[in-house]
Amino acid sequence: MKALEAEYTAALIRFLGSPEQDEGALEQAYELGRRALEIGAGLLELTAAHARALSEVKDPRAVRATQFLNEALAPFEMALRGYREANASLQKLTASLEGRVRAATVELGEAEAKFRSLVEQLPAVVYLTPLGEPGNMTYVSPQIQKLTGYAPVDWLG
Repeated sequence: MKALEAEYTAALIRFLGSPEQDEGALEQAYELGRRALEIGAGLLELTAAHARALSEVKDPRAVRATQFLNEALAPFEMALRGYREANASLQKLTASLEGRVRAATVELGEAEAKFRSLVEQLPAVVYLTPLGEPGNMTYVSPQIQKLTGYAPVDWLG
């Protein structure tokens, strides 16, 4: 943050020393703000850097104006921190839920393998159908082919 602050100070002094609006300095200010955001600096850190930069301008009103600005931006900073904390909590929760889904998927696969192993060794035809839909089979054991000559896939609805 110190290198960024030094660049900020130089850009601010250049901007304030220009007799007219210096678009290059404003563009640099925008880029400095983006870099501050990338490194995780908040509004209060950026305004603190602004205050230190203004102290080099040697105008006491500039320092007081920065204090005023800091107070005005404090609610934004609190909201941003709350958002970051909520986002971090949601990321942890998402990772936890994804782990539980992976574990449940593995358990389901194991249960299905056990079911198939058991059913395919029975000397009878086993089938699954949704409740209330007797003609819509979702599973038919391989023994159906020995009994009827039709493959299990031919029986599925």
